[in-house]
Amino acid sequence: MANEIVNATGSKFIPLNELLLQNSTLQITLGVLVVGLIAIFLANRKISGWVDKKEISYTRPYTTEFIKKIALSLFAVALIVSVSAYIQVFELFDT
Repeated sequence: MANEIVNATGSKFIPLNELLLQNSTLQITLGVLVVGLIAIFLANRKISGWVDKKEISYTRPYTTEFIKKIALSLFAVALIVSVSAYIQVFELFDT
């Protein structure tokens, strides 16, 4: 049954480790993504710690929680957009 599905679609599934060994651009992109996720995590912790030390965290606790959540989402969107732009720019030059 599984072979029929593969034959019907006309493609094979290749394991991730084989794809990474074959394509250096994919290795770089995956590396950038992992480094970006680590940077987002560290920046979010730094901003959360900085906001918690300010007086606003005592006077307006809901505002500080909002700032923390907005900062995390902005960093995540920035990472996604930058990786997407990187992929599209290099795909443009490859053709």
